[in-house]
Amino acid sequence: MSTLSSHDGFISRIGAGYSALEIIDGETAATTSSLLPSCAFTMQAGPVLKAFPSLAGGNTAYVVTRMSLFGTTAEQNYIVARVINLGSLNISTPTFTDGDPMPTVTELGVSRVMASAVIVEVTTILNSNPGSITITYTDQDGNTGQTSSSQALTASAAVGTCGFISLLAGDTGVRDITAASRTGGTTPTGVVKFWGLVPLGIIQIPLTTITEVRSFEGPHYFNPVRHGAGDQIKLFNMGSAVAKRATGVYSIVAQD
Repeated sequence: MSTLSSHDGFISRIGAGYSALEIIDGETAATTSSLLPSCAFTMQAGPVLKAFPSLAGGNTAYVVTRMSLFGTTAEQNYIVARVINLGSLNISTPTFTDGDPMPTVTELGVSRVMASAVIVEVTTILNSNPGSITITYTDQDGNTGQTSSSQALTASAAVGTCGFISLLAGDTGVRDITAASRTGGTTPTGVVKFWGLVPLGIIQIPLTTITEVRSFEGPHYFNPVRHGAGDQIKLFNMGSAVAKRATGVYSIVAQD
């Protein structure tokens, strides 16, 4: 049975040497805007934490227990989540490269596929008239072939610019993206990536002179998600669109 079911259990694992302290550091180099004007929500890609390493014998998962974050810009909120690469779209062709589906979890003895909102991120700068995009997806109930409404991409969106895909009315999440396309535009160029999220929580930076700290051990702030080898956590900024940097540390514990 896992010892990570109580505060004492976390302390015991840390005392036994099954813990580590890792660095957070990332910069959004260019000013961004809302990637999808129909979404009317400004979001930037933040730091990406390094992938979790292979698990030592007898360990089954990693749990993030604490995060401290300092930002160069005040009044910022960061979504902290494990990211699932749902695929990418080269808008010039357009060519969709398939990624992974959302993971399967067991809750109260029932196995189910998780569903997520979809964040789209610019990974290669877009041109001045990039057109509009749609995705074809499997929804939260397993219905396949759902196609989102067409959403216009922002002209000349910089790398790191993000936004939420608008799903069909009644849909609350995506299990998998099976296709994506771009229509319109003038000689469109650029690449966007689609992320699914397994949320851990939100961390706030109220002032640039304060380092914000959140504990993942209690029930008040964060979701104690179990992570496997190769899983990756990413931060998404919800705030001002200016270039900024976020630096900090986070602690992890291995579950037996």
